[in-house]
Amino acid sequence: MIETGYYIAKERRLLKTFNTILKRYSKVISTHYGTEFSNKIQEIGGGGDSDAALKRAVRLADGYFPVEGDFTRLSELLARLARTAAEADRDPASIEINVMFGALFGAQMADPAAGIEQLASLGVDRIMVPAFFFAGPGGIDRLSEFGETLIPLANS
Repeated sequence: MIETGYYIAKERRLLKTFNTILKRYSKVISTHYGTEFSNKIQEIGGGGDSDAALKRAVRLADGYFPVEGDFTRLSELLARLARTAAEADRDPASIEINVMFGALFGAQMADPAAGIEQLASLGVDRIMVPAFFFAGPGGIDRLSEFGETLIPLANS
């Protein structure tokens, strides 16, 4: 059995390599996309629903991307994340919660505005929308309508 110290050392080497590469290209990224984007790319996200994944996200990540899509289980999972953060002396509010819109397909797709409110009630910071929602004929029109109608709700 390999000790966890091996994985922690490997993780640190990967982060060091990532930061070295990021520094090398940071000026190019800033020039093309702006400083805010360049700084934002340095964020690290963690995901997964196991206790180990939650601990790893709390220890290393700026944000968390749960795999769970059921509202009740998602609520319980985010409560577990908050407890895990508190146990590690980390402010749970410092972890940005990212979810995929439509993970709760029934509620969110039947009434997208209610889906956004539901996710906001859990403290979700960022809602990602899969591009396949807008595939097919009329996709650009549906995307425009979605943006004009629902993005203001998510930003409020």
